[in-house]
Amino acid sequence: MESDDHRFNLDLQNLLAYPPTVKLHHHLIKYPQEVLTTLDDVVTEVFANQFNRNLIECNVKVSPITLFCYYIVRSFNNYFTVHRLDRLILANRQT
Repeated sequence: MESDDHRFNLDLQNLLAYPPTVKLHHHLIKYPQEVLTTLDDVVTEVFANQFNRNLIECNVKVSPITLFCYYIVRSFNNYFTVHRLDRLILANRQT
């Protein structure tokens, strides 16, 4: 059985525009690995239900776009610590 791979582009600026999803935006910035894995599963399940597909047949990956983070250059020396590595990797997520 062959699986269908699909991309779901999630515009993070739209999350900021809708007040109930602002918290999701902040969680995506702080904990991208955990949140994106959960979003992948949820979006795949909704896709399968919407289009009457078997969950095994479809695989939807959420791709966050328009991520705007600004940092003060002076704080870069203290910024690159291990606990903040996930935030840096979010901008270049490859699946």
